[in-house]
Amino acid sequence: MKPPSRRVSLQIKILLAPAVIGVFVIGMMLVSLIIGERNAERIVLLKATGFKRVELTASNGVLLDKITEALNGGAAAAESDMVLATGDMADTLRANLNRIAILAPDEKSLAADIQARFDAYYAVARDLSLALAEGRADLAASSEQVSRMGAALAEVREALASHQTATQAGFVAELEAISGSTRRVVLFGTLAGVVVVCAALAVAYLVSRSIKGSMDQVIGSLREIAEGGGDLRGRIEPASNDEIGELVEWFNLFVAKLQGVVVKLVEDVARLDQMTQQMASVESQTESLLS
Repeated sequence: MKPPSRRVSLQIKILLAPAVIGVFVIGMMLVSLIIGERNAERIVLLKATGFKRVELTASNGVLLDKITEALNGGAAAAESDMVLATGDMADTLRANLNRIAILAPDEKSLAADIQARFDAYYAVARDLSLALAEGRADLAASSEQVSRMGAALAEVREALASHQTATQAGFVAELEAISGSTRRVVLFGTLAGVVVVCAALAVAYLVSRSIKGSMDQVIGSLREIAEGGGDLRGRIEPASNDEIGELVEWFNLFVAKLQGVVVKLVEDVARLDQMTQQMASVESQTESLLS
């Protein structure tokens, strides 16, 4: 008789809780690594495009103010060179808008619209300021040009301010998304860690309880056999399919064989006693005949 093969060993049961924690830790490391790599890529991209666009939109607003100030100053001081010098600043503003269109292709049409509005304003403002600086402006017609210049300037300012606000809002939103992703990973890891630790403790408790229960049953059964005057007819019921259950099976097999040996020994002793009694009877009868 061979005990049935065990299904779950004690080693596996004991290592189950650490294995659960180990798998969780490795899993969280992989998740953190993947999300960390993604966030790092997003930060690099944000730095290369988003932050640069914020700088360019802010620079455009400053350039527009400098151009307007230089045009007004040149016209008031009759300095045509000051008016002509604004051409470099205007080229820089256009270059910034082209750069924004390259960094954010989805804003290409918006950048083109702002540039068209700026060109319309600058053409009127430059010509008027240059005419005033050189003293050849028609004062009667200048009032209409001033009105058109003011309206064009207001449109450009509004477009640049709106673009700057939207760009900054998008930059902040992307930063918050990256930060939120990191916070979610930390929160998920914390909650999952608490759950896994509780599950591991529960598994460890159940395993220890199972092992202790099986050992208590084996000890109790052995005590009953020992306190029962060595009654070899007692058997231990296996309570688990592990090494303890296998120990119980082999012990029962040993007791069964030992019981067979003892039974045979008792039978042999009984036959020997019977033969002794028969020999004593024969001896008694022989002595009677001889006397």
